[in-house]
Amino acid sequence: MKRSNSYRQVLLKRLKTPRHRESYINAALKDGDPKILLAVLEDCAEAMGGVAWLAKETHLSRPAIYKVFSDKGNPRWDSLAKVLSAFDLRINVSI
Repeated sequence: MKRSNSYRQVLLKRLKTPRHRESYINAALKDGDPKILLAVLEDCAEAMGGVAWLAKETHLSRPAIYKVFSDKGNPRWDSLAKVLSAFDLRINVSI
């Protein structure tokens, strides 16, 4: 019998595409809880190659990235912009 993929495995596979990352992050933004957003960004980082990959892409140190994703994380605007850029995304404001 074929073993089924876990939800986490399927999620991480889907988050490799920009459209899925976009939808996932937008859903977290709609939730309004900053901790959810940070967890979602961490999931995206894991899907793309982990913290080492993200550090290389953003030119941020690994400790700085861990700090961004921590429960007490309060990422600076420039750090958040670098992370989103690494995910091939950008912030858009609309009405």
